[in-house]
Amino acid sequence: MRARFFLILPFVLFISSHAQAMAIDVSSDIIKVTTGFNGAAITVFGNQEKEGQLVIVVEGPPTNVTVRKKGQVMGLWTNTGSRRFVGIPAFYEMAASGPVDQIAPEDTLRTNRISLTGFLSSSSGDNDADYAPALVRIQNSHALYTLKPVGITYVSPQLFKATFDLPPIVRPGAYMVSAYLFQNGAMVDKGQVPFEVVPEGLSADLRRFATHSSLLYGVAGVLMALVAGWLANVLLKRD
Repeated sequence: MRARFFLILPFVLFISSHAQAMAIDVSSDIIKVTTGFNGAAITVFGNQEKEGQLVIVVEGPPTNVTVRKKGQVMGLWTNTGSRRFVGIPAFYEMAASGPVDQIAPEDTLRTNRISLTGFLSSSSGDNDADYAPALVRIQNSHALYTLKPVGITYVSPQLFKATFDLPPIVRPGAYMVSAYLFQNGAMVDKGQVPFEVVPEGLSADLRRFATHSSLLYGVAGVLMALVAGWLANVLLKRD
């Protein structure tokens, strides 16, 4: 990671010399998910030629999620409503150089998918405000969404970096890093760079098997559980 930073440093300095407001890159273009994958960290770094407040967002890949509300009906707890969120990010984390609500107006943040609950509320297609916060809480409990932005570190007056943690259950696919530079509440520049999370080895084989042969995958899981139970019973009887 550090080696990549110093390799990209001449490029960053070249960009800054040509008066571009901002340029970014990532520490790794590909994150490999193997059987023993315990999560990973990815560092976003770049230069900021103009003064202003910086926000960096890591998103992806898009997914559909249904959130259900439970309530009491005739003394029994049951589902009383649901909302389906379409095309929302399976992972979402943000970094900022200051309090986000002071960087830009709420409408600007929502339009650029910086206000997490804001664009999630619009994704549900419903005015009920309960579902978007509930989704954020659920995803946050799995470290897939963050409620508080991480900090941005300036290694010099113009060079910055921010590190994002991907949890072990992070979903494979295409991810996008978006950086926004604001001055007095107005966006003056935006930069984007992609990276991929790719399964490899046994992890990839199991994922393909589960995806393309879901019935067989389920049957295999049941059979393995039965065999494990039988073996445990046999060993206990021997003792």
